[in-house]
Amino acid sequence: MPPWARILIERILEACLREERRAARIAARALLMALAALRRGADALRPPLMRLIARLAMAARSLGHRLDALRFDARAAQALLVALAALRIGDDALRPRLARLVARLTPAARYLGQCLDILRQDVGAGYAVAGAWVERVSALTLSEVWNAPHRLAIRGAIGAFALLALATDATAPTPPVLEAVKPQGAWILAWNDEFDGSALDRRRWNVVVTPPDGPRFGDSYFQDSPDTIRVANGVLEMRAAPLPTGGFSGARLETQGLASWRYGRFEARIKVAQGAGTLTSFWMMHKDPTLERWPLGGELDIIEQLGRDPNAVESVIHYKGVDRERHHVHTVFDEPFGDAFHDVAFEWTPQGFFWFIDGELTLAYPPKADHPFDRDFFLILSLCVGGDWALSPKRSTTFPVVAQVDWVRVYAINPNHVPPVGDDSATIAQQGVKETGPRSGL
Repeated sequence: MPPWARILIERILEACLREERRAARIAARALLMALAALRRGADALRPPLMRLIARLAMAARSLGHRLDALRFDARAAQALLVALAALRIGDDALRPRLARLVARLTPAARYLGQCLDILRQDVGAGYAVAGAWVERVSALTLSEVWNAPHRLAIRGAIGAFALLALATDATAPTPPVLEAVKPQGAWILAWNDEFDGSALDRRRWNVVVTPPDGPRFGDSYFQDSPDTIRVANGVLEMRAAPLPTGGFSGARLETQGLASWRYGRFEARIKVAQGAGTLTSFWMMHKDPTLERWPLGGELDIIEQLGRDPNAVESVIHYKGVDRERHHVHTVFDEPFGDAFHDVAFEWTPQGFFWFIDGELTLAYPPKADHPFDRDFFLILSLCVGGDWALSPKRSTTFPVVAQVDWVRVYAINPNHVPPVGDDSATIAQQGVKETGPRSGL
C-alpha cells in the first residue's frame, strides 16, 4: 500500500475512535465518494485501480472490525464491502460482452455510413443504368459486413437502396474536370482527381476489399475503412498496419468500371510509403482482367517503389514474351524517394510507351506486333506490405506506413494539335526512343 494511502486510513481510524458514530459515517461516505471518482477513471487505470480497490476493501473490512468494537453499527461498512464486490463482479462480467457488442456493431455502422455516402452522391442524382450502381454496392458488401451478425438486415437495406436507384430516371452526375492544366498542346485534360474534398470521390474510384478468406496481395488484405483510406487537406492517404489476426492491412483504389483509356498521358503527384517491406504502386491493367491469364493481358507499371530499396523506383511493362526478363528501368536517386512528393507520368501513344519522373524521361518502349495493348486500361493506386517481392518488414519499419497522393490527372491526345515544323511525332516524348533505347535493352 502506498504511504499516502496508509496515512489516510490511519487518520480516518483515529477520527472514528474520537468521534465514534458521526465521524465513522462521514469517513465511510468520503471513502465511497473517493471510490466512485476512482471508478470513473477505471478504463485507463484498471490494473493499478483494481489493486487499490482490493487494498481499500481490506482496509474497509478492518475499519468495520474497529467500528464494531466501538459499538458502531457495522451495517454501513458491510454495505460498502458488498458494493465493492458487486462492482468488481459486474465489471468483469459486462466488459467482455460490451467489447464483443462494440466489435460487432462497428463494421455495421461504418458500412451504413458508406451506404449513406453513396446514396448522397449517386442516388440523389440517380443512375441511368441502375445495374452499375447495384454492382458497386454489392462489391462493397464483401468487406467487413459480410460476416457481421446482422448481415441479413444490412443486405435488406442494400436492396432498398437498389430499388431507389431503379426508380430514378435522372442521369449520372459527371465528375467535374479542371480547366486546362499543364501540359498544353499535344494533350487535353480528360479526367482528374485533386482530392480536394473531405472523403474519397466514389464516382471516380472503386475501393478493392479482400474477403477474410480471400487471397492476399503480398501479405496484405485490402480494406475500405478510415484506417486505410482517408482524404484530408487536399491529399489522399493510403495506410497499412499489422492486423490482430495476422498479416497487414492495405489499400487499393482503381477506376475499373468507372473510367478507362486506350492511349493518353497519366500523371500523379505521389509521396511513397517508407520502410522495408512496403510496396507503393501507380499502375494500369486492362479493362477485363478475367479474359486472359497474367501477364498475357498486359500490365503497365508507371512506378513501383519498394521500401527495402528506398533510393530506387521501378517502371515496368509486362506482357507475353518480355515478362520473364522483366523489361523495366531501375531509376536510382541521391535521396530516399519517399522523402518528398514526386511528379510521375506515363505517355501511351500509338508510337510507344514513355515514362517520366519529375519531368525527366526514364524509359521508352516501342510498340510490338504481339502487344496486348489494343484495349482500354484502367488506373490503380495501391499500398501493400510483405510478399515475395516486397519482402517482410524489418524492426525499423514504423507502422502505420503511409503513402500520399496530391492529385491524379489523365490527358487525351489532342487531335487538333499541330506539331512544330520538322517534328512529325505526336509528342516530344517520342523523340526519346533513341535516347533510352540502349540502356533499356531495346
